[in-house]
Amino acid sequence: MAKASPLLRAWLQRLQANGVIFHPRHAWQGWGADGALLFDAPDGRHAITPNATVLAWAAAVGRGLARWGVGSVAGGQGRARAPLQPANCGFEVAWSDYFRGRFAGEPLKSVALTFGSFQRQGELVISDYGVEGSLVYAVSAAVRDALSAEGTAVIHLDLIPHQSKAELAQKLARPRGSRSLASHLSSRLNLKGVKFALLRVPLPAVLDDPCNWRRR
Repeated sequence: MAKASPLLRAWLQRLQANGVIFHPRHAWQGWGADGALLFDAPDGRHAITPNATVLAWAAAVGRGLARWGVGSVAGGQGRARAPLQPANCGFEVAWSDYFRGRFAGEPLKSVALTFGSFQRQGELVISDYGVEGSLVYAVSAAVRDALSAEGTAVIHLDLIPHQSKAELAQKLARPRGSRSLASHLSSRLNLKGVKFALLRVPLPAVLDDPCNWRRR
């Protein structure tokens, strides 16, 4: 994994090679009366009137990670202002104390995440506060908007996306005899560890009561 400083230098060199000019030590002070961008620099104030302006920065650092978002811009001049919003971020889940203590930091690999029209296969991570990782970051904007509008958001995880429901049903129909359900799921579906534990979150009664599962 590349360290941040050489990666940043490589980006800067590539941008400069493509004609990008950097002006360090220029502090943006908002807009002037004529709409120009105002910067304070070591040699004084500069007023610039560009064809286009892109404002981007990192903010709202939380839980050890910088969360990128769109921030409020001061200096109005009749321009629309957008409040700071999280993006590429994790989300809180009310895990039990046991689940949090046992599985925080565990990756969920080769799962499929569905939320509305979004569906993608990949990997996410169980954290002490909820979920994070590449799959979660990819859907974070949609989940954020749902939380803002409705207060809750439900994502769906397919723990074994490479097999159809029919294939899973056929494997589970095999007799499990005296084996526990955990052993049966582990041997037939390779479902164990954090994946099996996730099933216990919404379905504890089903998984704990053998009468709910037919033995042969």
